[in-house]
Amino acid sequence: MVWVVVAIAGAALDAAGLAAVFKAAKPITEAAELFNKSAKSAEDIKILKASLKKIEKLDTRVKLNIVRQAELTVEFRKVSREFLKASSTLNSGGFASLSELIRLAGLGIKRGITTFEGFLLELKLNKIIKSVDNLTDEELKTLKEAFLKAKNSTSDKEKIAKDISKAEPTGDFSKKGTKKGKFEQTEDITPGKLPYGEVRIMEVKTIRFMQSSISNPTGDYFVLENAYRLYKGEKLPTSNIKVWYNTTEDAKGLWTVDHRRLAAYKIAGRENIKIEYIHPDELMVKNTFKMTTKTQGTDMDIFVYLDENGKFIKKPEKGMYGNRETWKLIEQENGSMIIKNEQGKTVPIEEIKNYLPNEK
Repeated sequence: MVWVVVAIAGAALDAAGLAAVFKAAKPITEAAELFNKSAKSAEDIKILKASLKKIEKLDTRVKLNIVRQAELTVEFRKVSREFLKASSTLNSGGFASLSELIRLAGLGIKRGITTFEGFLLELKLNKIIKSVDNLTDEELKTLKEAFLKAKNSTSDKEKIAKDISKAEPTGDFSKKGTKKGKFEQTEDITPGKLPYGEVRIMEVKTIRFMQSSISNPTGDYFVLENAYRLYKGEKLPTSNIKVWYNTTEDAKGLWTVDHRRLAAYKIAGRENIKIEYIHPDELMVKNTFKMTTKTQGTDMDIFVYLDENGKFIKKPEKGMYGNRETWKLIEQENGSMIIKNEQGKTVPIEEIKNYLPNEK
């Protein structure tokens, strides 16, 4: 039961805490074995919690970590089933989505898988691959790339946590309610000092939006088109998105100044994105007016322009036909976003292709 060992190690106990674990070894093992034999559902998590609650003098951190590891096991199984349902298994003619493989690898690493060989074994146990021996060189390369990207992402989480722990206020401040032209600032801005210019890989769900709205057209493309391309597993020729850390108590966290790119990643359901820390001077001089969010950095409006055939167009010039609609981007618990059109109907990401000018 590697996941239990990982949970106990993660609790960082002192001698007394470890002694309590040894004394409770039997009931811990019994609770874990019961969970291992279960269907690994949300109900089984509740049963595990109840079993651990009965173990006296066991450090709360150990109980929480064991439950967290069990939850990761449930999530890994769930993602694996989704993978199989989508016919993304290797050794069966189909080729797996790299983003989903990275997600699986990330969950595996959190559960204590430290080697690529261990990841392959986990994929086999969950029927993602039928046989390691039957994998092609290209498939092995894809799997290894997914594992390494997930491993680097895990490493970057530790770096980001360290960066934030040292992010003392710079002394800059912009007050909520400040007006700049037609924009009124909705949150206080008190940036913390981060290693300017450093690049990290970060979880998309942890980054907030400053703006309350964006426009769908972006250069030669559309935000929703980019989201659709990312959803299909394509790469976009984009640079790192810039973020800053707000130390204001009721708005604490990492915020972006590059809203359309982040929105595309969230709509596509991508887990990770490359970020770059912005210099406080660049934030204060050029970007404070963007703080217009009405949802503390989650939901946004997106202005969509449609032609007479219902296809996306750029913002029409004066005298040209063009129907503007205000659609909603609504953030979900996992950090992804769903799209709702002006009539309040959900627009599945798969249906965005119907709005693209060059798609039939």
